[in-house]
Amino acid sequence: MARGTVSLSRSTFKQKKRTRIRAPRLGGFPYVRSRALLDIFKTLPCQITGRVGETDPAHSNWACHGKGGRIKASDVYVAAIARDLHRELDQGSRWSRQERQRIWWDAHVKSVRALVALGRWPASIPVPDINTYPF
Repeated sequence: MARGTVSLSRSTFKQKKRTRIRAPRLGGFPYVRSRALLDIFKTLPCQITGRVGETDPAHSNWACHGKGGRIKASDVYVAAIARDLHRELDQGSRWSRQERQRIWWDAHVKSVRALVALGRWPASIPVPDINTYPF
């Protein structure tokens, strides 16, 4: 090893849950990545069926929320949805595009309202506008 260098393994540093808020993007909203916020969404019951357990944080699949190519939408545009319905919204042919948008949007609005009402929305993360239907 050369003089002045230190060998550190990955296990030397503890991983922390991080929240990253980036500069506004095309939609004018902050692009957020927050594992803590996603974990909070997992604690809610499915906002479509009311089932408890096996809830996924289902990101928006639309560009108006920052989705593009291999980039997921901002973490503030998430809905608490049961895993099987999440898969169906993302990959299934059961609903039309307009139906999928409406189903996701209604679940998103309910999820955000529930977290805000319970006082569980993190203060450091901006609450998305849920009063304007974007589609």
